[in-house]
Amino acid sequence: MRTVERIMRMLVPADQVRADPSDPLGRMRTREYRQRREVVKHFWLVAGGAMLLVPVLHWVVAVSLFTTFVSFMYLDEAPALAEQWCDHH
Repeated sequence: MRTVERIMRMLVPADQVRADPSDPLGRMRTREYRQRREVVKHFWLVAGGAMLLVPVLHWVVAVSLFTTFVSFMYLDEAPALAEQWCDHH
């Protein structure tokens, strides 16, 4: 990354940063992605509470696996990328 781009990233507020297609981690700096991460955090807080209410190993494993699946599914941007691809072709 060039020096000018680094300086601009430091000066521009994080909620105004747009995803740069050449930066593989650029989407993580967008406001929408951070909002999704906050929702996932709440998923895990609720799941953790459920695990504390029923402290049985098979329940904890099942809730953990389900919450992991839901977290990855919610954070996945493949549907948006597929839509962009269809628009271009």
